[in-house]
Amino acid sequence: MTEKKKKIWQIVTTIVVFLLIGLVLCVLSWSNKTKTNVIKNYNKDIEQLQQKSNALNNTLNSTLAELEQKKIEIKILSEENESLTKEIEELREENARLTLAADTLQEEMEDIVVVENNYSIISMTDDERDLLAKILALEAGDQSDVGQRAVVEVIFNRIMTGWADTVEKVIYQKGQFSTVAYLKKPYAVPDDKEYANIDYVLEHGSTILPSDYVYFATYKANGKDFITIEDHYFAR
Repeated sequence: MTEKKKKIWQIVTTIVVFLLIGLVLCVLSWSNKTKTNVIKNYNKDIEQLQQKSNALNNTLNSTLAELEQKKIEIKILSEENESLTKEIEELREENARLTLAADTLQEEMEDIVVVENNYSIISMTDDERDLLAKILALEAGDQSDVGQRAVVEVIFNRIMTGWADTVEKVIYQKGQFSTVAYLKKPYAVPDDKEYANIDYVLEHGSTILPSDYVYFATYKANGKDFITIEDHYFAR
């Protein structure tokens, strides 16, 4: 090969080498660019996934917080339910006690004999009421309410058993009330106590003596089956 051809061959070889190098560089450059785009896309996808992950984490945290709150609410409701259950049980026990008490009261009410006022037919004029109050003051002025009411019952019992048909006639019957002789004395003045006890007996009937007790005195005189009330003996 001539010297000239060698030089030409060297030049061509050099050009080809440079071209190959350029081609390789171009390929490498394109490959790097492609890789860079892939990496960018990959990073973008990672970033999006990270954002979605963060959103899911936030949602999960929020859900967990809500669940925790629900647990607290459920616990409170459970405690309230337990308290209400206890109150209901107590109310049931109280209702049972009240029912038993009501049944017992009902039985007691059924056993109670309602006594009608056996003096309801007795009527008095104002003068008779004043007369009875004076006799009561003279006969039992120093006695208690019970002692005075017992004396009034004796007088009313005499009306009911036919001794006389009015209070006045009972009081003025011969030999019955020696105190009639003192009716006009200044000390024969009744007070509110006598009137109150007369009205009580009229309203409630006989509450102290049986209805057939028609005698009383400061000693055992007439009658039988004596009952002692303070300073008086009462008998049928």
